[in-house]
Amino acid sequence: MIITNEKIKEIKETWERKNNWYKNPNTNFKIDIGNGVKIDNYVEIGNGVIIGNYVEIGNGVIIGDDVEIGNYVEIGNYVEIGNSVEIGNSVEIGYNVKIGNYVEIGNYVEIGNYVEIGNGVIIGYNVKINDNVEIERNNYILTIKSKYTCHTVPSDPPKIRMGCRTHTIEEWEEIQKDGTIDLDGEREWWETYGRKIYETLKFNIEYK
Repeated sequence: MIITNEKIKEIKETWERKNNWYKNPNTNFKIDIGNGVKIDNYVEIGNGVIIGNYVEIGNGVIIGDDVEIGNYVEIGNYVEIGNSVEIGNSVEIGYNVKIGNYVEIGNYVEIGNYVEIGNGVIIGYNVKINDNVEIERNNYILTIKSKYTCHTVPSDPPKIRMGCRTHTIEEWEEIQKDGTIDLDGEREWWETYGRKIYETLKFNIEYK
Protein backbone atom coordinates (compact mmCIF):
# COMPACT_ATOMS: atom_id res chain seq x y z
CA MET A 1 0.00 0.00 0.00
CA ILE A 2 1.22 3.50 -0.85
CA ILE A 3 1.26 5.56 2.34
CA THR A 4 1.32 9.35 2.61
CA ASN A 5 0.81 11.74 5.51
CA GLU A 6 -2.72 12.29 4.27
CA LYS A 7 -3.28 8.52 4.16
CA ILE A 8 -2.10 8.20 7.76
CA LYS A 9 -4.70 10.77 8.80
CA GLU A 10 -7.37 8.89 6.86
CA ILE A 11 -6.37 5.56 8.42
CA LYS A 12 -6.53 6.93 11.95
CA GLU A 13 -9.87 8.61 11.35
CA THR A 14 -11.74 5.95 9.36
CA TRP A 15 -10.18 2.50 9.87
CA GLU A 16 -11.28 0.21 12.67
CA ARG A 17 -8.96 0.18 15.68
CA LYS A 18 -8.77 -3.33 17.15
CA ASN A 19 -6.09 -5.12 19.21
CA ASN A 20 -3.60 -2.26 18.66
CA TRP A 21 -4.07 -2.41 14.87
CA TYR A 22 -5.74 -0.15 12.35
CA LYS A 23 -7.60 -2.55 10.07
CA ASN A 24 -8.88 -1.83 6.59
CA PRO A 25 -12.62 -2.51 6.67
CA ASN A 26 -12.57 -3.95 3.14
CA THR A 27 -9.43 -6.10 3.21
CA ASN A 28 -7.18 -8.01 5.63
CA PHE A 29 -4.62 -5.21 5.56
CA LYS A 30 -3.55 -3.93 8.98
CA ILE A 31 -1.02 -1.43 10.25
CA ASP A 32 -0.06 0.29 13.49
CA ILE A 33 1.18 3.88 13.29
CA GLY A 34 2.46 5.94 16.23
CA ASN A 35 2.29 9.66 16.85
CA GLY A 36 4.28 12.29 14.97
CA VAL A 37 5.12 10.04 12.00
CA LYS A 38 6.27 11.87 8.85
CA ILE A 39 6.30 10.15 5.47
CA ASP A 40 7.65 11.50 2.18
CA ASN A 41 6.37 10.68 -1.31
CA TYR A 42 5.94 7.24 -2.92
CA VAL A 43 6.40 5.18 0.22
CA GLU A 44 5.15 1.60 -0.02
CA ILE A 45 4.36 -0.28 3.18
CA GLY A 46 3.46 -3.96 3.52
CA ASN A 47 0.90 -5.71 5.70
CA GLY A 48 1.31 -6.05 9.45
CA VAL A 49 3.82 -3.19 9.81
CA ILE A 50 4.31 -1.39 13.14
CA ILE A 51 5.69 2.16 13.00
CA GLY A 52 6.65 3.78 16.32
CA ASN A 53 6.39 7.38 17.42
CA TYR A 54 8.15 10.25 15.62
CA VAL A 55 9.48 8.14 12.78
CA GLU A 56 10.60 9.90 9.58
CA ILE A 57 10.51 7.93 6.32
CA GLY A 58 12.10 9.33 3.17
CA ASN A 59 11.08 9.33 -0.46
CA GLY A 60 10.68 6.07 -2.40
CA VAL A 61 11.05 3.77 0.61
CA ILE A 62 9.71 0.21 0.35
CA ILE A 63 8.88 -1.68 3.55
CA GLY A 64 7.93 -5.36 3.47
CA ASP A 65 5.41 -7.31 5.54
CA ASP A 66 5.55 -7.78 9.33
CA VAL A 67 8.19 -5.11 9.92
CA GLU A 68 8.49 -3.42 13.31
CA ILE A 69 10.05 0.05 13.48
CA GLY A 70 10.83 1.60 16.87
CA ASN A 71 10.51 5.20 18.04
CA TYR A 72 12.56 8.14 16.70
CA VAL A 73 13.80 6.25 13.65
CA GLU A 74 15.00 8.09 10.53
CA ILE A 75 14.92 6.23 7.22
CA GLY A 76 16.55 7.90 4.20
CA ASN A 77 15.41 7.98 0.60
CA TYR A 78 15.10 4.83 -1.53
CA VAL A 79 15.61 2.36 1.27
CA GLU A 80 14.31 -1.19 0.77
CA ILE A 81 13.39 -3.20 3.87
CA GLY A 82 12.49 -6.88 3.58
CA ASN A 83 9.94 -8.94 5.48
CA SER A 84 9.95 -9.67 9.23
CA VAL A 85 12.54 -7.04 10.09
CA GLU A 86 12.89 -5.52 13.58
CA ILE A 87 14.36 -2.03 13.89
CA GLY A 88 15.03 -0.62 17.36
CA ASN A 89 14.67 2.90 18.72
CA SER A 90 16.68 5.94 17.60
CA VAL A 91 18.07 4.21 14.52
CA GLU A 92 19.38 6.25 11.57
CA ILE A 93 19.36 4.60 8.13
CA GLY A 94 21.00 6.39 5.20
CA TYR A 95 19.79 6.47 1.61
CA ASN A 96 19.85 3.64 -0.94
CA VAL A 97 20.13 1.00 1.78
CA LYS A 98 18.90 -2.55 1.20
CA ILE A 99 17.91 -4.65 4.21
CA GLY A 100 17.04 -8.33 3.75
CA ASN A 101 14.46 -10.51 5.47
CA TYR A 102 14.53 -11.49 9.16
CA VAL A 103 17.06 -8.83 10.09
CA GLU A 104 17.27 -7.48 13.66
CA ILE A 105 18.70 -4.01 14.26
CA GLY A 106 19.28 -2.81 17.83
CA ASN A 107 18.80 0.63 19.35
CA TYR A 108 20.97 3.64 18.45
CA VAL A 109 22.38 2.08 15.29
CA GLU A 110 23.69 4.28 12.47
CA ILE A 111 23.68 2.80 8.98
CA GLY A 112 25.44 4.70 6.19
CA ASN A 113 24.48 5.14 2.55
CA TYR A 114 24.52 2.34 -0.05
CA VAL A 115 24.71 -0.37 2.59
CA GLU A 116 23.43 -3.89 1.85
CA ILE A 117 22.41 -6.12 4.74
CA GLY A 118 21.65 -9.75 3.92
CA ASN A 119 18.97 -12.04 5.34
CA GLY A 120 19.13 -13.07 8.97
CA VAL A 121 21.74 -10.54 10.12
CA ILE A 122 21.62 -9.39 13.75
CA ILE A 123 23.05 -5.96 14.55
CA GLY A 124 23.50 -4.99 18.20
CA TYR A 125 22.89 -1.55 19.70
CA ASN A 126 25.21 1.45 19.28
CA VAL A 127 26.76 -0.05 16.14
CA LYS A 128 27.84 2.30 13.34
CA ILE A 129 28.06 0.96 9.78
CA ASN A 130 29.87 3.13 7.26
CA ASP A 131 28.88 3.82 3.65
CA ASN A 132 29.12 1.15 0.94
CA VAL A 133 29.32 -1.80 3.34
CA GLU A 134 27.89 -5.18 2.36
CA ILE A 135 26.99 -7.59 5.15
CA GLU A 136 26.32 -11.01 3.68
CA ARG A 137 23.51 -13.12 5.01
CA ASN A 138 24.10 -14.72 8.38
CA ASN A 139 27.83 -14.04 8.10
CA TYR A 140 28.38 -11.15 10.47
CA ILE A 141 27.08 -10.62 13.96
CA LEU A 142 27.71 -7.04 14.96
CA THR A 143 26.90 -6.78 18.64
CA ILE A 144 28.09 -4.91 21.67
CA LYS A 145 25.28 -6.18 23.83
CA SER A 146 28.02 -7.71 25.98
CA LYS A 147 31.79 -7.49 26.25
CA TYR A 148 32.13 -10.55 24.04
CA THR A 149 32.53 -10.96 20.32
CA CYS A 150 30.66 -13.91 18.85
CA HIS A 151 31.81 -15.53 15.63
CA THR A 152 32.59 -18.76 13.84
CA VAL A 153 36.07 -20.27 14.08
CA PRO A 154 37.70 -21.74 10.94
CA SER A 155 38.47 -25.33 11.92
CA ASP A 156 37.53 -28.90 11.16
CA PRO A 157 34.96 -29.45 12.48
CA PRO A 158 33.93 -25.76 12.54
CA LYS A 159 33.42 -24.16 15.94
CA ILE A 160 31.49 -21.25 17.41
CA ARG A 161 33.12 -18.81 19.83
CA MET A 162 30.84 -17.02 22.29
CA GLY A 163 32.42 -15.23 25.23
CA CYS A 164 35.49 -17.14 26.39
CA ARG A 165 34.11 -20.46 25.16
CA THR A 166 34.78 -22.15 21.84
CA HIS A 167 32.86 -25.32 21.01
CA THR A 168 31.54 -27.34 18.10
CA ILE A 169 27.81 -27.24 17.40
CA GLU A 170 27.42 -30.64 19.06
CA GLU A 171 29.21 -29.44 22.20
CA TRP A 172 27.10 -26.30 22.40
CA GLU A 173 23.93 -28.39 22.10
CA GLU A 174 25.03 -30.61 24.97
CA ILE A 175 25.88 -27.58 27.13
CA GLN A 176 22.41 -26.17 26.54
CA LYS A 177 20.76 -29.50 27.37
CA ASP A 178 22.47 -29.98 30.72
CA GLY A 179 21.87 -26.35 31.73
CA THR A 180 25.49 -25.50 32.53
CA ILE A 181 25.80 -22.60 30.09
CA ASP A 182 26.10 -19.17 31.66
CA LEU A 183 28.92 -17.50 29.70
CA ASP A 184 30.76 -16.43 32.84
CA GLY A 185 27.67 -15.28 34.69
CA GLU A 186 25.88 -13.58 31.80
CA ARG A 187 22.88 -15.92 31.72
CA GLU A 188 20.47 -13.02 31.20
CA TRP A 189 22.44 -11.97 28.12
CA TRP A 190 22.40 -15.55 26.86
CA GLU A 191 18.66 -15.92 27.33
CA THR A 192 17.91 -12.56 25.68
CA TYR A 193 20.44 -12.46 22.84
CA GLY A 194 22.89 -15.36 22.96
CA ARG A 195 20.52 -18.05 21.77
CA LYS A 196 19.52 -16.01 18.71
CA ILE A 197 23.12 -15.27 17.85
CA TYR A 198 24.06 -18.91 18.32
CA GLU A 199 21.27 -20.12 16.02
CA THR A 200 22.37 -17.63 13.35
CA LEU A 201 26.01 -18.68 13.59
CA LYS A 202 25.02 -22.35 13.54
CA PHE A 203 22.96 -21.78 10.40
CA ASN A 204 25.91 -20.01 8.82
CA ILE A 205 28.17 -23.00 9.44
CA GLU A 206 25.61 -25.45 8.09
CA TYR A 207 24.95 -23.18 5.09
CA LYS A 208 28.62 -23.23 4.08
